[in-house]
Order: sequence, then structure tokens, then C-alpha cells
Amino acid sequence: MKRFLMCSHGAAQVTDAPPPGCTFVGTVAADGERYRVLRGEDKTLYAAPAEWVE
Repeated sequence: MKRFLMCSHGAAQVTDAPPPGCTFVGTVAADGERYRVLRGEDKTLYAAPAEWVE
């Protein structure tokens, strides 16, 4: 089951590690956690835990 978070850029799919080539677009907080929002090359939004580093 996929989980999504809403941010100012749209719905971001929660993932432990987004695909390579993503661009950072912002941060979002949900359920007491912070997530980095990244945009993939295909314009898909991903939300990775804030401690995730490419």
C-alpha cells in the first residue's frame, strides 16, 4: 500500500529512498516526522525521511 503526504507542490509518495536524479523542492512535517520532498525526472513527487541523504 502506497502512502502519500500533501504538500504545497501536490501529493508526494512516501519512500525510504527516492530514485536517483531527484531534485529537492521542500520539506513537510506529518505524524511528528519531517520529510524532504523531492521531484523525480518524470515530475513525480517523493517524500523521504529528513535524515535521508543522496
